[in-house]
Amino acid sequence: MAEQLAVVAFVAFVTSTIFLRTKLHPVDEINGNLYLSCLFFGVVHMMFNGFSELSLLIFRLPVFYKQRDNLFHPAWIWSIVSWSIRVPYSAIEAVVWSSVLYYTVGFALPAGRFFRFTFTQFVLHQMAVSLFRMLASLARDLVVANTFGSASLVFLLGGFVIPKGMTKVFIRACF
Repeated sequence: MAEQLAVVAFVAFVTSTIFLRTKLHPVDEINGNLYLSCLFFGVVHMMFNGFSELSLLIFRLPVFYKQRDNLFHPAWIWSIVSWSIRVPYSAIEAVVWSSVLYYTVGFALPAGRFFRFTFTQFVLHQMAVSLFRMLASLARDLVVANTFGSASLVFLLGGFVIPKGMTKVFIRACF
């Protein structure tokens, strides 16, 4: 776990040097895109960290089914324990990512915003972990689960943002 947190801290440090700000530009839309690109990179990072749960759960499924078939534990107990073990890691990862990245990039200075950012990263990581666990339990095969997981990453992270005033232009261009 310490090695994974060191990797998270290193990636956050590299990200903070890429998006390093010496002055805050909160009112300019062009500089707002710089902040949004940093936020998007954080989303991508948390989603790919959750992707590792897919293969881990595929390898644990035989144990789950053996416990269920032999009536050792109900399925919900195994799921709750598995989830509760992962929550502290998600919290620590969100705190490490936010601590290294937030103020070096130049996000808002109030502490409340920092804690909201950290909580958002935590919830995002929990969502990614839950998504890939669900895909692994539905697919039950490593190749199929990886295919569905990769497709879900493309659908969740793909696409583009259309500016508010340009929607009619894009609709006309499509037809």
